[in-house]
Amino acid sequence: MRSAIAVAAQAPCPARVLAALLMVLAGALAAPAWAHIGGDGFLGLDVTGEGVRGEWILSLAAGARAAGLDMAFAGDADRTGWLARHGDAVAAAVLASLRLTRDGHDCEPAGAAVKPHEDSNYLVLRFALRCAPRGAGELRLRDVAPVDDAAMGQHVVRLREDARTQLGLLDARHRALRFTLALPARGPLFRAFVRDGMAHIAMGKDHLLFLGALLLPAVLRYEQGRWHPRQRLADVLRDTLKVVTAFTLAHSLTLALAVLQMVWLPSRAVESAIAASVLLTALDNVRPRVTCRRWYAAFGFGLIHGFGFAGALTGLRLPDALLALALAGFNTGVELGQMALVTMLLPAAFALRHTRYYRPVLLQGGSALAIVWAGLWLAERALGLQLLPPALA
Repeated sequence: MRSAIAVAAQAPCPARVLAALLMVLAGALAAPAWAHIGGDGFLGLDVTGEGVRGEWILSLAAGARAAGLDMAFAGDADRTGWLARHGDAVAAAVLASLRLTRDGHDCEPAGAAVKPHEDSNYLVLRFALRCAPRGAGELRLRDVAPVDDAAMGQHVVRLREDARTQLGLLDARHRALRFTLALPARGPLFRAFVRDGMAHIAMGKDHLLFLGALLLPAVLRYEQGRWHPRQRLADVLRDTLKVVTAFTLAHSLTLALAVLQMVWLPSRAVESAIAASVLLTALDNVRPRVTCRRWYAAFGFGLIHGFGFAGALTGLRLPDALLALALAGFNTGVELGQMALVTMLLPAAFALRHTRYYRPVLLQGGSALAIVWAGLWLAERALGLQLLPPALA
């Protein structure tokens, strides 16, 4: 009996893409959940009559660094045990780094607790702060130590007061945020979602690597067992537009369905499938098997990437009144980030396509690197291993 992979390889092109997606999801759905976190962490603040309640999702490495502790883990269970032993110290150190003022008066800690996150590389700190009496004014967040180091990346901050929601981005270059305790204008809030979408695509190594693997062969054509340079820029632009449009339509569809809670997939399955999409696309660059239009693959795998993008919005727990604004702004930011990548990559690839180095070094060598990287991602995400340093995971 022929294997499922052999059958998929000989099926018509759309069927091959669908078969690959189904095989990836079937294997990943058997695993426990894996959370997709927007940016490198999330800080949610809820204004109350007594002060502020918060939930901070950040990496274990950031928590250990804040508390001055060493980390050496053998697996997921070891991480859970480490957090149980050092949770109080981590909670105190992380909360001490959070400096929040209301109308110029410092907010004081009023309780904190740490628990494991479903992604064992992260922790969840839930806390309460006592602040100045509730009223109009501003809430200022400044100098958050665990993200001072540029290696810690970027945190999404969500402030919620009754039905009002405001967003901000916090990183090593932007160490202070100021929120006005009043209903924000829709324009600034839309721009905040656009910035979040651009940041998400810029930091999404798996999404960028997938797009890069799709675009590298765009300046070539595969005929008689070899890659040949394309002669006309118009042909390259036309096919690239089809690929990018297919990817955009697909991930926009599943992003909306996921954020509106109409369709849900286990996040570990989604993350594993995203890694597999990079792996399969890069493999096809090295040993081409998909001889049909590549936009089929872009659309099929874009459906999976949309669920990955959705994690950045669903984690914000937005009220229903803001969902349409959030989807429009965030998706706009993602598309702007994608177009920036295409604008940078495509002209350079077209200029270099005739050189002796493009096919063996950039296409084959770059795709081989992507295969190794995505293979390690897939093993980590599907099996709960830690094989890559945090900067590459």
